[in-house]
Amino acid sequence: MGHNALSKSTRFLLIASVFAFLFNFAAGPIEAGRPVRIGAERNLPVASVDDDGKGEGLLMDIAGYVANKEGWTLAYVPCELDRCLSMLKNR
Repeated sequence: MGHNALSKSTRFLLIASVFAFLFNFAAGPIEAGRPVRIGAERNLPVASVDDDGKGEGLLMDIAGYVANKEGWTLAYVPCELDRCLSMLKNR
């Protein structure tokens, strides 16, 4: 199934679920100096990574807020949904 087969609301819920998992369940101690990598496909206004490698969109704003509160450094990775999910699985 390609990423175009999913409705926008389904993709939003999937991306939001991944963020919830990352920030609530998988968030253990973060190694000092190691950035938290966030992958996103181009899906504005929800989330995207611009040409300069900066996150933009609602979910990226939320991730930036959490990172600021927790003292994390973020690294944004542009990727298609299937690749993003594969990178999480192979972590």
